[in-house]
Amino acid sequence: MDARAFLERPHQLKELVDTTVDEVKVLQSMAEQVRAQLGPEHEPVKHTPDVYAMQDIVIRLAEAREREAQPRREYAEAIAEVGLMLVKIQDTKVRDFMTKKFLEFMSLSEIGMIKSYGRTWCQNTCRKGIAMVQEMLDADEEKTSECGGKKEP
Repeated sequence: MDARAFLERPHQLKELVDTTVDEVKVLQSMAEQVRAQLGPEHEPVKHTPDVYAMQDIVIRLAEAREREAQPRREYAEAIAEVGLMLVKIQDTKVRDFMTKKFLEFMSLSEIGMIKSYGRTWCQNTCRKGIAMVQEMLDADEEKTSECGGKKEP
């Protein structure tokens, strides 16, 4: 497995979760608007309500919530996997940098500003950390292939 893809997976899943959350919010807003158009229960309705509009929105809302659950689980799993991998990095500066970059989703310039590191240092540390993670992933793959496809603890 490619280390960069492994490390960037939580960020990609977070964006997917954020997109589905936004979709749910839009559908909830639409449902509230349709409900407001129907009017309060004790007030006579001045026009024929479109009950199918509400039904359609409720169905779409339920489907969006179902789609939201899977990426949330995958996101939590990816964060845990990356976190466990980064904990194995012995160099504390590299580990701290990698945590900020790949678990807190900070840019190189943000990390540089917080830690007072230059851009070159940040780029070199990122490359170094990715190489360390790649070595660990390769070692894990070797263990898996030696055990007949089962991962050793």
